[in-house]
Amino acid sequence: MKKRLLLLILLPAVAALFLSGCKKADNGETVEEEKVLDVDTVTAQKGALVIADTYMGTVFPQRELKIYPKTAGEVIAVNVKAGDTVNAGDILFQLNDETAQLDLKSAKTNLSKTQAEIKKNEGSSEVLTQQKEWQELENRNSKIAGSTYSLNTAREDYDRQVHYLSEAKDRENEANDYFKKAERKYDKAKDILGDYEDLQDEEPAFKGVSLEDAAEMTPASGASQAHIDEAKHLMSKLSGGEDTKLYPADVTPNGVAALKANKESLYAKYLEIKSARESQEDKVTSSKRTADIADKSLQDDYTSYRQDVDNMLVRDGALLADQKKIDQIDINSSSIGVEKAQQALDLYTVATPISGVVSKVGIKDYEMVSTGTEAVLIENNDTMNVEFSVTEKVRNNLFIGQSISVDKDDIKVTGSITEIAEEPGEQNGLFTIKAQIPGATGIMSKTRVSVTLDSYIDNSGFVIPNDAVYHSNGQTYVFVVADGKAAKREVVTGLFDKERVVVSEGLNEGESVITSWTNDLMDGVKVKANHIESPVVSVKSDDKAVIPSGDNGSLPATGDTQTSEDTKEPEDDKESSADDNDRKEAWSRVAATTTVFVRSAPDKDDNGNKLGKAKAGDEFEVISAENGWTKVKYNDQEAYIKSDYLTDVSDKGEQE
Repeated sequence: MKKRLLLLILLPAVAALFLSGCKKADNGETVEEEKVLDVDTVTAQKGALVIADTYMGTVFPQRELKIYPKTAGEVIAVNVKAGDTVNAGDILFQLNDETAQLDLKSAKTNLSKTQAEIKKNEGSSEVLTQQKEWQELENRNSKIAGSTYSLNTAREDYDRQVHYLSEAKDRENEANDYFKKAERKYDKAKDILGDYEDLQDEEPAFKGVSLEDAAEMTPASGASQAHIDEAKHLMSKLSGGEDTKLYPADVTPNGVAALKANKESLYAKYLEIKSARESQEDKVTSSKRTADIADKSLQDDYTSYRQDVDNMLVRDGALLADQKKIDQIDINSSSIGVEKAQQALDLYTVATPISGVVSKVGIKDYEMVSTGTEAVLIENNDTMNVEFSVTEKVRNNLFIGQSISVDKDDIKVTGSITEIAEEPGEQNGLFTIKAQIPGATGIMSKTRVSVTLDSYIDNSGFVIPNDAVYHSNGQTYVFVVADGKAAKREVVTGLFDKERVVVSEGLNEGESVITSWTNDLMDGVKVKANHIESPVVSVKSDDKAVIPSGDNGSLPATGDTQTSEDTKEPEDDKESSADDNDRKEAWSRVAATTTVFVRSAPDKDDNGNKLGKAKAGDEFEVISAENGWTKVKYNDQEAYIKSDYLTDVSDKGEQE
């Protein structure tokens, strides 16, 4: 906004020169003629000022699914790679299912055999007796299914324990090999050292000399050539394969001791691994016993089942229909076996349940996997989420469902806010905002994008060009046209940008606001109004003009665009809800959220009741709250402030 302070100071001194002209009267005397100024005006209209800002955000998939193998096995085919697009039902990977195929074939063969036997016995007069016996037969059939499951589980455990035993044996053999190698080195070093010690007893010149040094001596050193040659022969024994090769340091007392310690350590490790192998053999024996017991239990259950069936058959052709029920039980039992085998086979083929993009593949062909292996990660990017951070002032202006625009290179999509953080981040002090962006195909997950949204919205009054607003001596005012003259009007302003400002108090709808400025413009001067359509004033009437209330019921703060001289009060004086009044009546201490008038009475239309202004952060002791006004203590007297511009700081006051 322009602040023409210097010119306003000069205006009174030169007013007479610019506001009057001279002309001759009929009697020849000179009289002053009042001057008329040409001014441009705009009409004061209710509207909303919206300021948009752009932030950097990060895109994440709305849905992310980790795919795991449904059973353990060997991977034989991986059909996708990172970056591939897949549709629901596409096959991701395949496990080796040869055993499951055989099980299914066996189950189908058993079903066919059962059906053939039933067909062969059609027309038989054998029947079942009582309904109770039928129920017992069905229970027996269910028990067979349970015993089958127990047998399969026991066999799987036995196979697993056998596999572990094989690994234990491999570790035992390896430990034994290490021990044997160490033992051979130690024995060889000990023998060579013993021979050299015997040689030292025979040759005084070798006393206190290592075998390596002795082999390098000459007869001049006092040793005989024969003893020197024998020392060289002992040195030659150090060579050998990797398992028996020695170094000069190994055929010293310390070296032999070290080799002995290493041999004993490896032997102890061998014994430990051997014990583990023996323990694993016990587990294999135990699991084999369990599997045998489960197998016998299944056979016993099936034998009992067949005996029960035979015992329940009677020679009575009149009950042939009941015989068909028995046949159906046999068929159902065999069919269950086929279904279970088919279900087991299906586990070896893994498909994606959702459509999306493969972001990670964690398995390879021919490797063994378990049900805990994270095989494939799929992201559904039909609808993406974007996260970005804003200051507290901007956060207080946002609301769930608010529209946003997201830009990434040549891609531009719209979305809406879904989550607003209640607490700021510990590291940056900013509030995280989450939004949903449908149709974001083409924007990769975890990439940075530009997010544009309306950060500040003010619909508290009239939108006019900010060149029409003046500031002087703490007063904010405009000039309007009244009865053909310029009338100075004190106003309260709200949100503004470089070209526009919201006047929340001091104007009436339809008034002509003077937008042009000259040295002659002052209160009371005659003007000729030239109405124009200002290109900078945008009056919005859509849903963006609705300002959502914050948690404390106040209008959103307007951030750094709010000057210290702007004083806030709502346009209308609607009563607060009962719940809101109850909450505010519980306040004991409040603070102003922006600059606001302090009044002697709860009436914002009376300019004579203004006691002063409270700035953002000023605190007051609460007396009472009613009908949207809060009575506070102000300069040792009672005063009123609109509750919408106050926030509760009772806890803060209690702590202090």
